[in-house]
Amino acid sequence: MNPIITFNYSLKSFFGLMPSTTTYEKKQDMLLNDYNRLITLRDDPQINKFIELREWISSGAMKAKKKELNAKKYKGTESFNKEVRFKKLDKSKQIKTYYLIKDSEDISFYRTFKDSVKYTDFLKQQEYINSSAFTSDKEKLKTDRINNIAALKKKKTQYKEEKQKLNWFFKLQKKADFKLFLENKDTNDWNSFITLQDEVSKINLPQLKREISGEHKKTANEYYALKKRYKKLQKEVQLAKKKNIDFLKKDELEKVKADFESKRGMQEAFKRKFKETEEYKKVQEFKSKKSQKIYKSCNKYFENLITVKYFEILESKGLADFYSLKDYIENSFKKDLDIAKKQTYKNSDLFIQYNEFKKLKKDPEIKRYKKLAKSKKIATYEQLEGDALIKEYESLKVYVTSLEFIEEKKYLKVNDKFKLSEEYKDLLLYKKLRGSKDVKWFVKNEKTKRFDELMKWKKIFSDEFDSQSLNKEKWLTIPLAGKKMGVGAFSQQTEKQAFDEKSIHIDNSKLSIEAKKQKTRGKLWHPQFGFIPKEFDFVSGTINTGDIFDYKYGRIDVKVKFSESNNVEQGVYLSSMKGDKQISILHSKKVKNRNKAHIGVVSGEFMSAKNMLNSIGIKRFSKDYNILSIDWDESKIVWKVNGQILGMMTNDIPTDNMYLNVMSTVVGDTSKWNGTEKLSVDWLRVYHQN
Repeated sequence: MNPIITFNYSLKSFFGLMPSTTTYEKKQDMLLNDYNRLITLRDDPQINKFIELREWISSGAMKAKKKELNAKKYKGTESFNKEVRFKKLDKSKQIKTYYLIKDSEDISFYRTFKDSVKYTDFLKQQEYINSSAFTSDKEKLKTDRINNIAALKKKKTQYKEEKQKLNWFFKLQKKADFKLFLENKDTNDWNSFITLQDEVSKINLPQLKREISGEHKKTANEYYALKKRYKKLQKEVQLAKKKNIDFLKKDELEKVKADFESKRGMQEAFKRKFKETEEYKKVQEFKSKKSQKIYKSCNKYFENLITVKYFEILESKGLADFYSLKDYIENSFKKDLDIAKKQTYKNSDLFIQYNEFKKLKKDPEIKRYKKLAKSKKIATYEQLEGDALIKEYESLKVYVTSLEFIEEKKYLKVNDKFKLSEEYKDLLLYKKLRGSKDVKWFVKNEKTKRFDELMKWKKIFSDEFDSQSLNKEKWLTIPLAGKKMGVGAFSQQTEKQAFDEKSIHIDNSKLSIEAKKQKTRGKLWHPQFGFIPKEFDFVSGTINTGDIFDYKYGRIDVKVKFSESNNVEQGVYLSSMKGDKQISILHSKKVKNRNKAHIGVVSGEFMSAKNMLNSIGIKRFSKDYNILSIDWDESKIVWKVNGQILGMMTNDIPTDNMYLNVMSTVVGDTSKWNGTEKLSVDWLRVYHQN
């Protein structure tokens, strides 16, 4: 089925009732602004709060809450019961007594003094004085005095007995010859005398004298015999020298000489007198010393039995004990005996302690404490201290004096409690919000259907042409086929222009493609010869999204202004990636020497135009900008101009992805054309259906 021009569009177009682009765009912009405002307000906390409160109020929860809050009464509540209990306890005599004593000076003194050193000492003394231990210590004091005196007298008796036993010892110590013995018994002189005495005891002078006389004769004979032989051998040596012969008795000569020299020394000794011998001298020395007083004393006591007994006592512990006892008797006995005699009860620490206790018993603080200890008020305080009753009372007092209790009681006694609630504040907030400008607008528009069309679409591509030059990240400036084949820009066989990027301009946020007379070289596609170079008389431009952006199904809106000239063909259309199909959004084409506006689908190897509509004059689209639209899905394509349906197609619907093309070409008889024609685009937008 061919696209048809709707009767409504034709009628409005005939009578000039089509909405102007400005009016339509303004209306669409207002609608979009309102839609965006609605979207923004949906995220606004104030609007969300209003919706929340509106739902809460409309649900009946507010009325239920109001009924619930106003139904609350103070009497019978837990707080009420606690207050009644507190008042009862507050009137209790025990409680009053407890708090009367609690912070009083009496309880402070009672507690402090109870653990004081003075009172602790008093209790200890009282316990001791009243105990059998005190009586026992008193009796022990008397017994100890008697025993101490007896022990001291016993020591004196012991001293006298020991002194009597050692009387001989002390007399011996006083003897002059014994003192002389003690002074010299360990001297070197005495030790030498003992040694000499031992040696002399072994000497026999008569025998020595006889031996010396006999030895002298024997030695003299041997000496003279050796002397004679030695002289003879010397003569033989002299004779051997004279005869100049060897002396054969050298060894004998040497031995005789040695024996001779030895005997000669002995001979000299024998010549000495008997009285000069060591033995004789020692005997004489011993006799001389033996008569001396010191040696007589030492001999008398040396290794004597009484001397041995003396040293046994001297070195014994008994003598040291005696001297210690003697020292005590002479220096301390009398003093200790006087002390022992004075150790009576009245002179004792026990008596002093007893008097101190009697004095302490009369102390004002002790008397005061004992009186308080018997007090019923103090007893009541100590009984209740830490008791659960006091804890309950204090807990209740804290509670009934708390701000929380006071506020709760005050609140529960109010008749209309709802006005004090957060819910009432929410109600007031709801009323306030309901009167705000934004909320009023939101309520009016939240359920409107005028945004239904906008809500269907999501923008996926657009260009507002608000930069200084064409955005090369979105557009190609040569045909897609030229890019793919690497030949760059080229023209079709029926076209008289070459494509030049310089013909594409952006001014005041509007894209314009100029077609004008200007010689230039370019490429031409010839079905038989392929791409051939050619010199063209005209230049123009083309842009497309080629391999940058393509899509299938959706909506395109483009604000565009065409040229009315018969010498140019201009178009905005979609091309399939294979190049075998196009959807013309609007395409000016010369028919019978007049430029017409066409919509529809072309397809096939030669892009057959059998489905193109060619009965619309281009003048409608050249006077001013128009907003052209197509809605494309799998079942139909709908063309619109300024929101009015221009045509619809329901058969041969393309199913391939397509990319955008905007193009201006020079065709027909151009012999008399020297002007410049523009195809202008204000903006272009592509949407997918949500």
